[in-house]
Amino acid sequence: MTDKNLLMSAMAAKGYNGSALAKKLKLSRVSFSYKLNSKRPFTTEEIGKIYELLELTPEQTMMIFFGK
Repeated sequence: MTDKNLLMSAMAAKGYNGSALAKKLKLSRVSFSYKLNSKRPFTTEEIGKIYELLELTPEQTMMIFFGK
């Protein structure tokens, strides 16, 4: 389950909003919203891209996507 608050915080720190990150991931805003709200899972490819775009540490990535 995705930790929405941690992901949103990391996005804000790098100047991304949901629409901008969705576009970078080649997702619709609706698809990104479903994933952000844990209605659908992020794929490993999407997690990898988010890791790169937001310059996350491995620990941050684990907490956001696998912490709960």
